[in-house]
Amino acid sequence: MDLQISERRELMHHLPRCGDLENRVSESDGYAWLPPDAFSALPAALTFAQQVFEQRRSQVKLDQRIYRGADLLTGTRYEDAPPLFDLALSNEILQLASDYMGEIPVLLKPRLWWTRPEGPNAQFSGTQLFHRGRPEAPHIRRQAKFLVTVNDVDENSGPFTFISADLSAKIFPGYCSGERVSDEEMYRNVPAAATLRHVGPPGTILMVDTCRCFHFGRRASSKERLLLMIQFMGHADAPEQDRVERSATFVEKYAGDPVRMLVMPD
Repeated sequence: MDLQISERRELMHHLPRCGDLENRVSESDGYAWLPPDAFSALPAALTFAQQVFEQRRSQVKLDQRIYRGADLLTGTRYEDAPPLFDLALSNEILQLASDYMGEIPVLLKPRLWWTRPEGPNAQFSGTQLFHRGRPEAPHIRRQAKFLVTVNDVDENSGPFTFISADLSAKIFPGYCSGERVSDEEMYRNVPAAATLRHVGPPGTILMVDTCRCFHFGRRASSKERLLLMIQFMGHADAPEQDRVERSATFVEKYAGDPVRMLVMPD
């Protein structure tokens, strides 16, 4: 076994445990709704995300060309977004991610997705259609994503919508990672009632494996959506271009913490 993988598997057992989060994520389901009050770093992260949103929205009002997609975060270092990294590096998040991944995983760049309404007659494409995994990385079979609503999200906000892993595994046996599936084709194989939606007030947290669960998002019709995403992959799978920069500020804060140093490797 690779020495680093062995170290990652050993160190995950040294993480402080939160009893409320034990066995939260079912292997068969591939997702879990999480109790917001279990995450002490959550309020500060939500406040920071709102501040980033207000700043970026003001810029968009001045120049519409600034808006090119949904991710409002531009920094990749700890000091660029301390409250978001404090949540991502919290004992609670790392416990859940490590338990599910079977090792201390690697943190990828946090994202703050802003979805703007497209109206009731919008034509959907790309990630607005059912899919799972990534076409450029079909070998990646597992990941842990934490999705946190920053504003109030309902059906009109284009909520993240998904199907459990066990049900996803039973359909489309020849499916290629990242391939798009229309609603019509999906609902010929599973009932529409089987879909689950990430709706709720600010701070509603979902952990989901988007490699194993068919899903789509960003179908906002009349309301905007602001969503924080914290993503982990196994060390062997985490793309170099998506990893977080290990800055001097991070090293100063966590140099004596072998777990966090593995979460954000060189």
